[in-house]
Amino acid sequence: MEKMSPEECFLVLELDASASPDEVRAAFRRLAKQNHPDLSRGRSRQKRFEQIVNAYRILKNELKLHADGSDVRVCPACGRYKELLEGLDGRSLCPDCLLGETRRRHFLPQPVITTVKHLSVVALYMAAIVLMIQSFISEDMVPAAWSFACALAGLIILAVTVLRIRNVR
Repeated sequence: MEKMSPEECFLVLELDASASPDEVRAAFRRLAKQNHPDLSRGRSRQKRFEQIVNAYRILKNELKLHADGSDVRVCPACGRYKELLEGLDGRSLCPDCLLGETRRRHFLPQPVITTVKHLSVVALYMAAIVLMIQSFISEDMVPAAWSFACALAGLIILAVTVLRIRNVR
């Protein structure tokens, strides 16, 4: 049997590269019935049947088409065959694209500005806690006011982030 690329396998099974595992199985069954050597005679039909079986086997191994029903398809962002997960914005991407993994940025899953925003919220809440403790110790209301301001600023940053994510959908 000849070795085919996944793209060629999809062409043999008359499918798009973005076909789901269920669509791959259905196309295989349909084409196998149409071209089965027991149902139709001829050397060309037998060769076509062998191509269909070979293509399905390759896709089954490549895409790990198992009974677990995992959603293994072509990732629209990177073009690799992986299990697709739905992101916060509603798009289905592979885990690498969803988390932003690239060659240059292995350990930083978010854009730098998002990481800075998250760290600033943590810093604001830490400052609010420290100022609140200082207010209790010194019995002065000025640190308590600053504590409230820090907590409010952190809450506003979080609210803006949540609204932005919600509007992307």
